[in-house]
Amino acid sequence: MKRRDVLLGSAACLLPPCALAAGPALGLTLPLTGVQAEVAKELEQGYRLALQYARSPMRLIVMDDASNPEKTVANVETLAGNAAVIAISGIVGTPHAQAALPVARAASLPVVGLRSGAQLLRDGKAGVYHLRASYESELDKLAALCAGGGMKKLAILYSADSFGTSSRDHLLKALKAVGVDAAPPLAVERNGENIEAVAAQCATQIKAGEATGVVLLLIAKPMVRTAAELRLRHGILLPLYAMSFVATKSVASDDVPGLNGLGLVLAFPLPRSNPSLVSQNYRAACVRFKHEDLIESLTAFEGFFYGSVVALTEASSREGVAKRMNAGISVYGEYIAMDAERVGYRYLEIVGKSFGGKLRA
Repeated sequence: MKRRDVLLGSAACLLPPCALAAGPALGLTLPLTGVQAEVAKELEQGYRLALQYARSPMRLIVMDDASNPEKTVANVETLAGNAAVIAISGIVGTPHAQAALPVARAASLPVVGLRSGAQLLRDGKAGVYHLRASYESELDKLAALCAGGGMKKLAILYSADSFGTSSRDHLLKALKAVGVDAAPPLAVERNGENIEAVAAQCATQIKAGEATGVVLLLIAKPMVRTAAELRLRHGILLPLYAMSFVATKSVASDDVPGLNGLGLVLAFPLPRSNPSLVSQNYRAACVRFKHEDLIESLTAFEGFFYGSVVALTEASSREGVAKRMNAGISVYGEYIAMDAERVGYRYLEIVGKSFGGKLRA
């Protein structure tokens, strides 16, 4: 990717649509500021690697939504009004996608890859192409793991938003189906304002014998803070479990206080060690473009995967993207074919965070 394109993409939110009309572009609305900033940075780096590695003429237009659904909608409206934008990708968060998808559909702007696995977004309607397993599938796998490991009762902390409540409800059903009980679930504000108080409530549940493990249905930063509160402040050493979207580079590779022993459901292969062709190509891209630090990041890998799918459509229009996605596309050894829910990729794996900080299968 040319330096001019990199600079143009990074400053896109400062430019009027007419200034961006030259050549095809992939639009991103990401929470570049706020509680999800680390996630957004790594996703964006993954997209840039994908376009560079594929030698795609496509450029990025990146806008900040500050993890605010109203700003996500406004950004998608701006991107939809720019004729150069032939697809958007990577909307972070269920509430954000829920609000913004109708805008994209109304403009016939394809959405290729969402950073949400919420079932409520998988209505099978045209224009949205999902590239990760559903949260429900993640939670079913997690419930089966807990049952197989002899867990009798779990504490559940969930994000107080549409993602958290729907995940909580499904997990309760999944646990009941495999014979595992749950303590009364505890709500954490999405941005983590009440973590200390909720962690104390959870610790009280555990010390009263109401749980033998803890599930954290939280976004990345609050999950890390909650784990530290439980482990370091309250001395809770029970198994902790979390969902795929928290696997930033630091969670995947750093010795983060409180995270040793974390069990994590993944919606993408571990890029550091997985033998698949797409993982090999991701590692090669990281090395070629001097981003070896991203080899550990499942978040950057997710951006790379989504960006590669869009780049390898080799489309120059919205209609071209939709046509290619509907027909099926091979991406570095992975064949992406949409099912009735318009989901083309459903990888799942459970890994653990070992002492020393690494995620291991």
